[in-house]
Amino acid sequence: MKSLLAGALGALALTGVLLVATAPAEAHLNFGVTISAGDVRFAFRDGYWDRAHRWHPWADPDDWVWYRAHYPGQYYDWVHTRDPDMGWRVAVVGGGAMMGGGAMMGGPPVITFAVSDVAFAYRDGWWDHGHRWHPWASEAERIWWFNHHPNLYWDWRHDRDPDMGWRVGVIAPGFLTFQITDVAYAYRDGWWDHGHRWHPWASERERVWWINHHHDLYWDWRHDRDPGMGWRG
Repeated sequence: MKSLLAGALGALALTGVLLVATAPAEAHLNFGVTISAGDVRFAFRDGYWDRAHRWHPWADPDDWVWYRAHYPGQYYDWVHTRDPDMGWRVAVVGGGAMMGGGAMMGGPPVITFAVSDVAFAYRDGWWDHGHRWHPWASEAERIWWFNHHPNLYWDWRHDRDPDMGWRVGVIAPGFLTFQITDVAYAYRDGWWDHGHRWHPWASERERVWWINHHHDLYWDWRHDRDPGMGWRG
């Protein structure tokens, strides 16, 4: 009887050890799944704004750490109430004074363009999606862009390149069936172009590449989930 009791207690103890040992692993596996990255517009240490301008505190205290590691371009490492606009970053959405960015000494820069207009940026200016050239309105604009969108900035004059800096062939891998500058809004099942025409992905490889390189213009659900069929203009 004693040996049976001892065996049962030993098994229970072993189960307890296994539970303790596996709990952190399960927590790690589930880390960050309480949010959909495609919903987030601007993220802060205390929560995030979604694309419809609704505020959400982080559901899990560690979510902000995960988001900062995976989406540093859309994360600001302070509480959103620090900013006069409560963290709804007007300059990022489409022009106006940037609030609370801290990118420049002596005050925030004034952005004279919509971020979504920029296709390729250089030391002397930027191309828009219609292949029109724009010089920077100020050095503050250029530095702000360099600090916030380094993936779309090349630190030389655009006329250094044979194509004058219109980098469609440089950025796009050979398997893409579209030009990067054609995409307005991308979803799990395809993408809208700037002329409001719908295109399904030609392959899963295209979709995965877009997520990895242009996650700021990707929403991780089917476009027909939205009332406007995903046209976010």
